[in-house]
Amino acid sequence: MSEPLSEIEQLKLQLDELSLMIATTIKEVGGVRHPSMEDDRLSGAVDELAAMVLDTEAATDAILDAAELLEQMAQGAWDAQGNSLREPMSAITTRIFEACNFQDLSGQRIAKVTTLLRDIDARLSTIIEALGARRFDPVDIPAAPDGDAALLNGPARTGQGLEQDSVDALMH
Repeated sequence: MSEPLSEIEQLKLQLDELSLMIATTIKEVGGVRHPSMEDDRLSGAVDELAAMVLDTEAATDAILDAAELLEQMAQGAWDAQGNSLREPMSAITTRIFEACNFQDLSGQRIAKVTTLLRDIDARLSTIIEALGARRFDPVDIPAAPDGDAALLNGPARTGQGLEQDSVDALMH
């Protein structure tokens, strides 16, 4: 049977455990948001979500504009038998308007996630500042994909990548 540890020995063990926990935390934070990373994955995710909200809003606006135009056209639309198409077309456009509510709901949900990610980012920045950037080991930043893999990174955010006019010019 071993002798009980003295208070100093217990304190040393606790400090060793605390030191290990801090080192583990630094490593985990460094994997998500290293102070020397130019491409911060967390803020990149927030930017992608914000771009998604903008793109969804633009698509919804285009759908709503088209549905309004259809509704206006329905005023004078008649089928081959001379029956007014106003009511059936109005019912269809109403379904389109109702379906477009997804944009508002998804925008609200994405805003919640964005807020959470920004909060996590702020907390990580606080941890990095408190621990000091010098304590972070270098991170292996993944190499940029090449070949077909480089094509699989989704749509470019506004202001990045090729504009549609440039793509159209290449195709003609």
